[in-house]
Amino acid sequence: MEDIPSISLSETQVLGVKYATSLGGVVEDLWLSLTETISTLTWGPFLAFCKSQVLGALGGISNGHLTIIDGEDVYIFGAEEEPRALLHVRSGEFWTRVALFTDLGLAESFMSSIVDCDDVSKLIKLLILNREHLIPSLNSFTSSLLARGRLLTSYKFVGNMTNSKANICSHYDLGDELFHAFLSPDMNYSSAIFSTVDADLIGVPEDTLEDGQMRKMKMILQKGDIRPGDRVLEIGTGWGSLAILAANTIPGCKVDSITLSSSQAAVARKRISEAGLSDSIVVHEMDYRECFLKPEWAGTFDRFISVEMIEHVGRDFLAEYWKVVDWAMKPDTGMGVVQSITLTEARQGV
Repeated sequence: MEDIPSISLSETQVLGVKYATSLGGVVEDLWLSLTETISTLTWGPFLAFCKSQVLGALGGISNGHLTIIDGEDVYIFGAEEEPRALLHVRSGEFWTRVALFTDLGLAESFMSSIVDCDDVSKLIKLLILNREHLIPSLNSFTSSLLARGRLLTSYKFVGNMTNSKANICSHYDLGDELFHAFLSPDMNYSSAIFSTVDADLIGVPEDTLEDGQMRKMKMILQKGDIRPGDRVLEIGTGWGSLAILAANTIPGCKVDSITLSSSQAAVARKRISEAGLSDSIVVHEMDYRECFLKPEWAGTFDRFISVEMIEHVGRDFLAEYWKVVDWAMKPDTGMGVVQSITLTEARQGV
């Protein structure tokens, strides 16, 4: 297997986003150095401790079957049932990373080629089925402490006007080829709605991903009660799929869509033009707070839609986000729909 340089956990998260201040950069560099050093430690007693922590947590697996081969040692967990997964540990660093950084440490281990798996999809299913036990078991004092430490370098991700553009571009401008590789043709990068709950977790779902995405988009338009002739504000364009569906299926519907991603804006405009909807949809490359710079928008929108964009806003800016929405909506009749990714309270701060 081709050797891949080791990447620290924090480096996988920053994605080229840099601090605007030199002090923040110094703190970040120190933290990157510390986490890189700790996560690659294979010193005997420390490695033994990390390995025992991980093996102890995996001992609680009750759904599925997991085999781990580490040199001459073989560890077997669970029952003789599906899903079944086989892990080959290539370096003791694997145990350190998983013990310290849990799920992100596991992902990073694959990136650094210090662990192999015969079927990653089955491994993920197995971990999901056992998550109620694994999450609290692996969230040790050490991993929790290091998670708190990462907050020292998280200021760059605060959703202010200075950081938001860089944060969005570092993710969504990675290249359209990447997203084309795993999204359905409609290019929806958000949760789909399948006809059966958890259908994608228990086997091959009856719906295709495209079916699920179309069901999701239609439900949003239905719940938003978007009517012929309505003017719609969309915060978070994506690649334009929802705006295109709205303009295509609701007579006279006009959409103003906002995005900070230059790449997504370009693709969305191209798709809108190819659909013959340039007179119905306008994509604005701007921050949602810049709506206030368009005074003609005040109180003019009938409906508001936003799909998995609010996660980028940040808790400190939620009030400002809703202030923009309230300002743009018609005072008495305006309404909207927001789809967001949520996290259980047990995972907050982890």
